[in-house]
Amino acid sequence: MGSSSWLQQASAAMTFTISNYCSYPIWPGTLAGSGTPQLSTTGFRLEPGQTVRLATPAGWSGRIWARTGCVFDADGQGVCQTGDCGGRMQCAGAGATPPATLFEVTLGKQGSSDQDFYDVSLVDGYNLPVVAIPRSRQGPCNTTGCMADLNRSCPKELQVDCGGGAIACRSAIKESDAVFLGAQMNGQSGAGNGTGPPIYNNGGYGFLPPIYNYGDAGSRDPGLLASSVVQL
Repeated sequence: MGSSSWLQQASAAMTFTISNYCSYPIWPGTLAGSGTPQLSTTGFRLEPGQTVRLATPAGWSGRIWARTGCVFDADGQGVCQTGDCGGRMQCAGAGATPPATLFEVTLGKQGSSDQDFYDVSLVDGYNLPVVAIPRSRQGPCNTTGCMADLNRSCPKELQVDCGGGAIACRSAIKESDAVFLGAQMNGQSGAGNGTGPPIYNNGGYGFLPPIYNYGDAGSRDPGLLASSVVQL
Protein backbone atom coordinates (compact mmCIF):
# COMPACT_ATOMS: atom_id res chain seq x y z
CA MET A 1 0.00 0.00 0.00
CA GLY A 2 1.55 3.28 -0.86
CA SER A 3 0.79 6.50 0.89
CA SER A 4 -1.96 7.92 3.03
CA SER A 5 -1.78 11.32 4.64
CA TRP A 6 -3.90 13.35 6.95
CA LEU A 7 -3.50 17.12 7.09
CA GLN A 8 -4.95 18.91 10.07
CA GLN A 9 -6.98 22.02 9.28
CA ALA A 10 -7.87 24.89 11.61
CA SER A 11 -11.09 23.09 12.54
CA ALA A 12 -9.03 20.06 13.66
CA ALA A 13 -10.49 18.01 10.79
CA MET A 14 -7.95 16.15 8.68
CA THR A 15 -7.53 14.79 5.19
CA PHE A 16 -6.05 11.36 4.49
CA THR A 17 -4.15 10.96 1.23
CA ILE A 18 -3.94 7.31 0.20
CA SER A 19 -1.56 6.34 -2.60
CA ASN A 20 -0.76 3.01 -4.22
CA TYR A 21 2.94 2.32 -4.72
CA CYS A 22 2.35 -1.30 -5.71
CA SER A 23 2.68 -2.46 -9.33
CA TYR A 24 -0.92 -3.77 -9.31
CA PRO A 25 -4.34 -2.45 -8.26
CA ILE A 26 -5.36 -2.47 -4.62
CA TRP A 27 -8.76 -1.85 -3.02
CA PRO A 28 -8.35 0.17 0.19
CA GLY A 29 -10.99 -0.33 2.84
CA THR A 30 -11.81 1.90 5.81
CA LEU A 31 -13.57 1.13 9.07
CA ALA A 32 -14.49 3.73 11.70
CA GLY A 33 -14.00 3.01 15.37
CA SER A 34 -16.78 2.99 17.92
CA GLY A 35 -18.46 6.37 18.28
CA THR A 36 -17.01 7.90 15.11
CA PRO A 37 -18.69 8.12 11.68
CA GLN A 38 -17.73 6.10 8.63
CA LEU A 39 -15.78 8.09 6.03
CA SER A 40 -17.39 9.30 2.79
CA THR A 41 -16.22 6.09 1.12
CA THR A 42 -15.42 2.82 2.85
CA GLY A 43 -13.90 1.04 -0.14
CA PHE A 44 -12.54 1.85 -3.59
CA ARG A 45 -10.12 0.72 -6.30
CA LEU A 46 -6.71 2.35 -6.52
CA GLU A 47 -4.55 1.84 -9.60
CA PRO A 48 -0.72 1.80 -9.43
CA GLY A 49 0.51 5.34 -8.82
CA GLN A 50 -2.99 6.65 -8.11
CA THR A 51 -3.90 8.80 -5.08
CA VAL A 52 -7.22 9.40 -3.30
CA ARG A 53 -7.94 11.96 -0.57
CA LEU A 54 -10.48 11.38 2.19
CA ALA A 55 -11.68 14.04 4.64
CA THR A 56 -11.96 12.99 8.29
CA PRO A 57 -13.66 14.80 11.19
CA ALA A 58 -11.86 15.81 14.37
CA GLY A 59 -11.50 12.95 16.80
CA TRP A 60 -11.95 10.27 14.14
CA SER A 61 -10.60 6.82 14.87
CA GLY A 62 -10.47 3.75 12.70
CA ARG A 63 -8.54 1.48 10.38
CA ILE A 64 -7.37 1.59 6.79
CA TRP A 65 -6.11 -1.46 4.93
CA ALA A 66 -5.55 -2.66 1.36
CA ARG A 67 -7.40 -5.55 -0.28
CA THR A 68 -5.86 -7.51 -3.15
CA GLY A 69 -7.10 -9.75 -5.94
CA CYS A 70 -10.62 -8.30 -5.89
CA VAL A 71 -13.37 -8.92 -8.45
CA PHE A 72 -16.62 -6.95 -8.14
CA ASP A 73 -19.73 -6.82 -10.31
CA ALA A 74 -21.61 -3.68 -11.35
CA ASP A 75 -23.45 -3.71 -8.02
CA GLY A 76 -20.21 -3.74 -6.02
CA GLN A 77 -20.61 -7.36 -4.94
CA GLY A 78 -17.69 -9.76 -5.23
CA VAL A 79 -14.71 -11.11 -3.35
CA CYS A 80 -11.07 -10.28 -2.59
CA GLN A 81 -8.22 -12.75 -2.13
CA THR A 82 -6.92 -10.81 0.90
CA GLY A 83 -8.48 -8.24 3.22
CA ASP A 84 -12.05 -8.96 2.09
CA CYS A 85 -14.81 -7.10 3.96
CA GLY A 86 -17.98 -9.07 3.46
CA GLY A 87 -17.69 -9.44 -0.31
CA ARG A 88 -18.44 -5.80 -1.07
CA MET A 89 -16.59 -2.91 -2.70
CA GLN A 90 -17.88 -0.60 0.04
CA CYS A 91 -16.99 -2.16 3.38
CA ALA A 92 -19.81 -0.17 5.06
CA GLY A 93 -18.93 -1.06 8.63
CA ALA A 94 -17.34 -4.46 7.94
CA GLY A 95 -13.71 -5.04 8.91
CA ALA A 96 -10.93 -6.80 7.06
CA THR A 97 -10.92 -10.59 6.97
CA PRO A 98 -7.50 -11.71 8.27
CA PRO A 99 -4.78 -11.83 7.26
CA ALA A 100 -4.41 -8.14 6.50
CA THR A 101 -1.92 -5.41 7.41
CA LEU A 102 -3.79 -2.67 9.29
CA PHE A 103 -3.10 1.03 9.70
CA GLU A 104 -4.83 2.20 12.88
CA VAL A 105 -5.30 5.79 14.00
CA THR A 106 -7.02 7.86 16.66
CA LEU A 107 -7.07 11.58 15.89
CA GLY A 108 -7.07 14.26 18.56
CA LYS A 109 -10.16 16.41 19.04
CA GLN A 110 -8.54 19.72 19.99
CA GLY A 111 -6.42 20.60 16.96
CA SER A 112 -2.72 21.23 17.53
CA SER A 113 -3.17 21.08 21.32
CA ASP A 114 -4.18 17.42 21.16
CA GLN A 115 -2.31 14.33 20.06
CA ASP A 116 -2.97 11.72 17.37
CA PHE A 117 -2.09 8.06 17.91
CA TYR A 118 -1.21 5.71 15.06
CA ASP A 119 0.32 2.32 14.42
CA VAL A 120 0.78 -0.33 11.75
CA SER A 121 -0.46 -3.66 13.08
CA LEU A 122 0.29 -7.25 12.14
CA VAL A 123 -1.97 -8.63 14.88
CA ASP A 124 -4.37 -9.81 12.17
CA GLY A 125 -1.55 -11.02 9.93
CA TYR A 126 0.08 -9.46 6.87
CA ASN A 127 -0.86 -9.06 3.23
CA LEU A 128 0.91 -5.94 1.93
CA PRO A 129 3.63 -3.48 2.96
CA VAL A 130 2.23 -0.43 4.80
CA VAL A 131 4.24 2.55 6.02
CA ALA A 132 3.05 5.65 7.88
CA ILE A 133 5.30 8.69 7.47
CA PRO A 134 4.21 11.50 9.81
CA ARG A 135 5.09 15.10 8.98
CA SER A 136 4.23 17.43 11.84
CA ARG A 137 4.30 21.21 11.98
CA GLN A 138 5.19 20.87 15.66
CA GLY A 139 8.35 18.82 15.10
CA PRO A 140 9.51 15.42 13.85
CA CYS A 141 7.41 12.29 14.30
CA ASN A 142 8.58 8.74 13.70
CA THR A 143 7.83 6.59 10.69
CA THR A 144 6.17 3.27 11.43
CA GLY A 145 5.48 0.22 9.27
CA CYS A 146 7.44 -1.87 6.82
CA MET A 147 7.96 -1.74 3.05
CA ALA A 148 9.52 -5.22 2.87
CA ASP A 149 7.56 -8.12 1.36
CA LEU A 150 7.09 -10.35 4.40
CA ASN A 151 5.18 -12.92 2.37
CA ARG A 152 8.51 -14.14 1.01
CA SER A 153 9.76 -15.12 4.47
CA CYS A 154 6.46 -16.18 5.99
CA PRO A 155 6.63 -19.64 7.66
CA LYS A 156 5.04 -22.16 5.33
CA GLU A 157 2.38 -23.19 7.82
CA LEU A 158 1.15 -19.57 8.01
CA GLN A 159 1.13 -18.84 4.29
CA VAL A 160 -2.00 -18.11 2.28
CA ASP A 161 -1.17 -19.53 -1.15
CA CYS A 162 -3.55 -19.50 -4.11
CA GLY A 163 -1.18 -21.56 -6.24
CA GLY A 164 1.30 -18.89 -7.28
CA GLY A 165 3.14 -18.36 -4.01
CA ALA A 166 2.23 -16.70 -0.73
CA ILE A 167 -0.14 -13.74 -1.06
CA ALA A 168 -0.57 -13.23 2.70
CA CYS A 169 0.80 -14.46 6.01
CA ARG A 170 -1.57 -15.50 8.79
CA SER A 171 -1.05 -14.29 12.34
CA ALA A 172 0.39 -16.88 14.67
CA ILE A 173 -1.71 -15.25 17.40
CA LYS A 174 -4.87 -16.23 15.58
CA GLU A 175 -3.54 -19.67 14.71
CA SER A 176 -2.05 -20.85 17.99
CA ASP A 177 -1.78 -17.97 20.49
CA ALA A 178 1.92 -17.75 19.64
CA VAL A 179 3.50 -14.34 19.28
CA PHE A 180 3.69 -13.55 15.55
CA LEU A 181 7.21 -12.41 14.66
CA GLY A 182 8.00 -12.24 18.39
CA ALA A 183 8.53 -8.50 18.70
CA GLN A 184 6.79 -5.28 19.48
CA MET A 185 8.23 -1.95 18.52
CA ASN A 186 6.47 1.31 19.23
CA GLY A 187 6.28 4.39 17.04
CA GLN A 188 8.36 6.54 19.38
CA SER A 189 11.36 4.67 20.73
CA GLY A 190 11.55 1.69 18.40
CA ALA A 191 12.27 -0.53 21.40
CA GLY A 192 11.25 -4.13 21.08
CA ASN A 193 11.62 -7.52 22.69
CA GLY A 194 11.27 -11.02 21.36
CA THR A 195 8.88 -13.14 23.37
CA GLY A 196 7.57 -15.72 20.95
CA PRO A 197 8.45 -19.34 20.31
CA PRO A 198 11.73 -19.78 18.37
CA ILE A 199 9.95 -20.65 15.11
CA TYR A 200 8.30 -17.21 15.03
CA ASN A 201 10.80 -15.20 17.06
CA ASN A 202 12.19 -12.77 14.48
CA GLY A 203 12.21 -15.62 11.93
CA GLY A 204 13.63 -13.56 9.11
CA TYR A 205 11.76 -10.42 10.12
CA GLY A 206 14.52 -8.77 12.13
CA PHE A 207 14.70 -5.83 9.70
CA LEU A 208 11.26 -4.52 10.68
CA PRO A 209 11.03 -0.83 11.63
CA PRO A 210 8.67 0.28 14.42
CA ILE A 211 5.57 -1.89 14.21
CA TYR A 212 3.54 -4.01 16.58
CA ASN A 213 2.27 -7.50 16.15
CA TYR A 214 0.63 -8.83 19.27
CA GLY A 215 -2.56 -7.88 21.01
CA ASP A 216 -1.42 -7.07 24.54
CA ALA A 217 -3.04 -3.66 24.94
CA GLY A 218 -1.13 -3.09 28.16
CA SER A 219 2.15 -3.31 26.27
CA ARG A 220 1.04 -1.40 23.21
CA ASP A 221 2.64 2.03 22.88
CA PRO A 222 1.79 3.42 19.44
CA GLY A 223 3.36 6.50 17.95
CA LEU A 224 1.86 9.88 18.61
CA LEU A 225 1.94 13.23 16.84
CA ALA A 226 0.17 16.58 16.81
CA SER A 227 -1.00 18.85 13.98
CA SER A 228 0.37 16.58 11.34
CA VAL A 229 0.42 15.06 7.90
CA VAL A 230 0.90 11.28 7.93
CA GLN A 231 1.69 9.15 4.91
CA LEU A 232 1.19 5.39 4.85
